[in-house]
Amino acid sequence: MFVVLGLLLIMTVCQTVELDDDSVEGDLNVIVQTRHIPAELSITYSDMHGLWGGTKITINGAGSAEIQERDSGEPLPRTLKNTLDQDQDEDDRDGEEGS
Repeated sequence: MFVVLGLLLIMTVCQTVELDDDSVEGDLNVIVQTRHIPAELSITYSDMHGLWGGTKITINGAGSAEIQERDSGEPLPRTLKNTLDQDQDEDDRDGEEGS
């Protein structure tokens, strides 16, 4: 799961993508064809439960990510936020993956 979310961040670049289809399938086809994720796209995975805690991960097309984790009995989740450098090109990212 984290690999898929990471790949979405890696694909993110600061170019405009026009989504003109009214269907999710059409929009996803545009993303696959252009290999650019629109800034307004947001993907969230959550298994957070009010009593037992859990994890919530949100990534958006602008390159920001937020992870919230909460253990059972904790009143507030721990939050980690990060942003992918939009000036970093694909070649630079490929080199960093092996480090």
